[in-house]
Amino acid sequence: MNDPGLDEPIQETSKDVEQDRKDELDFQKEDEQAFLNPSRWWFASTAFPLLAVCATEHGEGKTTDGL
Repeated sequence: MNDPGLDEPIQETSKDVEQDRKDELDFQKEDEQAFLNPSRWWFASTAFPLLAVCATEHGEGKTTDGL
């Protein structure tokens, strides 16, 4: 029960819906990455100085030049 002349408009609408869905998924991925970037920066700027402090407290990195 196909109506003549509706195949093309239906295909165009289908392509538009698929493109809209793809655009929405791309936006969600970009939004997620934008959310994660500050936490990665925080981790990098906090963890490495803490590791350096721990290393110096446990004797690594100390010199015996003055003894």
